[in-house]
Amino acid sequence: MSPAGGVLNAVAARPRVDLPVQWASIVVPKIPFGPPMEIEREIHSSYIDSRNVGIRRMRQVIGPGLRHPDAACDLHLLDGWHAQIAGFLPPRFKDRLTESWAEGGRSENTTSKFERDWRVRRYVLNHYGVKCLTCEDPKLIERQIEVHQLNPIAEGERRTKLEEVIPLCANCHRRAHTENPPVPLEKLHDIARV
Repeated sequence: MSPAGGVLNAVAARPRVDLPVQWASIVVPKIPFGPPMEIEREIHSSYIDSRNVGIRRMRQVIGPGLRHPDAACDLHLLDGWHAQIAGFLPPRFKDRLTESWAEGGRSENTTSKFERDWRVRRYVLNHYGVKCLTCEDPKLIERQIEVHQLNPIAEGERRTKLEEVIPLCANCHRRAHTENPPVPLEKLHDIARV
């Protein structure tokens, strides 16, 4: 036997299996179908009787794992005949077996973005070169340079002049946007030197 939340290995379903713990998992290696009956030295076997005994005994086995309506318990039936006694689960737990979630639906999203002129980057790199104006890291390559708007384009549509944009490395560019309005170039120089 295991402590609370452990695994109960039910070798056979026994009536009155009543333990003071909530089991997390129950393993049943063999379904406890009822045995054939002997009446006046003749063996009588009925599928219905045997199935009903199996259902009753399985309910007794799962009882410790399903003590209250919110209980959750993993049940592992290792016997291939478990489909013959599918009715042993209480109705409140059958819903959990057939529960489903809607996925894969389509939805449309409308987004807006600020349009940028691709020529600005080319002019900035030609004018300033491939360097960050704050940290001046000599190992930078062209794709590591970003164009920073000194007057953010989020303020509205306008015409951009070369004096209003500077090249910054990705780190310095993110550092510039840690405040609103962006950190001024002089303060970025001070931060980069530290």
